[in-house]
Amino acid sequence: MYSHQQRQHEKQDRKSSKVSISVARKHGGSMWIYRRKMESFGLRYSPKDRSYRGKISERKLLKKIMRYCWWHGLKFGLEDEFSKRSSDYRQAFFRTHKPAFGNTYFCAYCGRPVSRKKITVDHLYPVAKVHASPGLQKKLKAMGAESVNDPINLVPACKKCNSKKGTRTGTWIITGRIGSHQKLWFLRWSLRFILIVAILVIAFHSYEKVTGEQDFISAH
Repeated sequence: MYSHQQRQHEKQDRKSSKVSISVARKHGGSMWIYRRKMESFGLRYSPKDRSYRGKISERKLLKKIMRYCWWHGLKFGLEDEFSKRSSDYRQAFFRTHKPAFGNTYFCAYCGRPVSRKKITVDHLYPVAKVHASPGLQKKLKAMGAESVNDPINLVPACKKCNSKKGTRTGTWIITGRIGSHQKLWFLRWSLRFILIVAILVIAFHSYEKVTGEQDFISAH
């Protein structure tokens, strides 16, 4: 069990830790009309990308800024290495995730078999959402992820599902988590194949039985 002093140290560490953030218009453009509010938050204007940036240590203030951005349709972002998309996340996925069979992966969302050459690698928790949400970052870290590009947050997806999902979460996350287990899709397709073969065999025997009875009746 933690002692009272350890708890106090943890609280002090959380209070003293600062989070770098940025606020900008979603489709670019001037932030002039928001300048007074941004300055009251302690943020400074960056003419390079027309955004306001700063470091926030208070959780209440951070939530206040996030609510303000949501209400006014502004783009809120956390400036840290954890939520940045890497250039080699696709290679990282293939290093840790073997194909279901041969050179083929199953889409984690629809189960469609796709070759390694054509399969896309999707961030289960979208980069844009993780970049703007301390809560999602905390959730990924609790799962053991070292960054948004951690293999834990990567799943195989066909181009159609990847495009349709976009930055959605909700049921897509649940489906993706379950579907990331390639053996489940392999089992499902195997059972489907067995079922189809069984139906064809039954239909063939039924056809033979009917034609046999017809031949017997015509013979007599």
